[in-house]
Amino acid sequence: MHIRLARYIDADDIIKFINDNWKENHILARNRKLFLYEFRNGDALNFAIAKNNGHIIGIFGFLKYSNGIKPDIAGSIWTILKSENIPMLGLRIREFAINNTPHRMFVAPGAGVRTQSIYELLRMNWHKMNHFFILNKNINNYKICSVDNKSHKENILVNNRVVDLFESNIVIKSIKDSNKALNYNFNKNKKFYPFKDREYFIKRFIDYPFFSYDIYGAYLKDKVVGLCVCRSVEALGRKAYRIVDFYGDENLLIHFSKYLRNFIIENIYEYLDFVCYGFNDKNLLNSGFNRLKMDESDVVIPSHFSPFQRENVQIYAVSDKANNLRVRICKADGDQDRPNL
Repeated sequence: MHIRLARYIDADDIIKFINDNWKENHILARNRKLFLYEFRNGDALNFAIAKNNGHIIGIFGFLKYSNGIKPDIAGSIWTILKSENIPMLGLRIREFAINNTPHRMFVAPGAGVRTQSIYELLRMNWHKMNHFFILNKNINNYKICSVDNKSHKENILVNNRVVDLFESNIVIKSIKDSNKALNYNFNKNKKFYPFKDREYFIKRFIDYPFFSYDIYGAYLKDKVVGLCVCRSVEALGRKAYRIVDFYGDENLLIHFSKYLRNFIIENIYEYLDFVCYGFNDKNLLNSGFNRLKMDESDVVIPSHFSPFQRENVQIYAVSDKANNLRVRICKADGDQDRPNL
């Protein structure tokens, strides 16, 4: 048995392994273009693979958040051939990838519950991501989301009120020219992990060939001091709007939320939501967001749209422990906002 980092020539074998041993007809097995866009790194692939007698018996995929010498990285597909009787095979493949890929921190949303004990064994942080939302007050009958009774809706709408803004020169604008978004100083976010640089932003949102993203900037005079990335999703003949990534001081959320609240009303979206971890709850609540309570069914704000599931879904994340950095995770930081169909 031999473990090594994958090369471009291994792509078809890994794709077949995903289809045969992870999930038949998985999007990464059906769509080679998506697979290569996500994982190709020149002549290399961001995978560690274990082979026995010339055949792949396990894989661990990972994503890089920057082009730096030591980028933060995220885990992706991780599975082994179930017929192999090799102790700790999956963990050995993961550790090989981690030990042979120079990086600063490991952090990712979308961890499966079955991996919790493994990550706790590795003494990593296990997080329950938060799901915040703002309802469109002008819609009477929701179809994508659900609110059980009128009084509950009225309470939510009261909570949706944005705290009065202090006198501020911040202006929110929709950025149509991507070059303007790139004027933002991404290096300001190095105190957070994952740290996502300019090149990551271009690949993940501007050049992404599978989804169209909307980018909003917070301007102080003519300078971009914050970015908010959103995406429209549809189901049952209705639309919802999702914040999938955020850059800058989180005090700017109150400005973005006021702008986006008007946007969802004008464009007849049922709600705005934000799946995240590591943001100050007070900032989000003051920005008019409600926290979705996963243990209650009075309000349902779906997470999955391809295929659509009208239910609340708890999303988990993992991260390395760090004393000098602050973890801040958004929905699009891993594989939670990629095509599935």
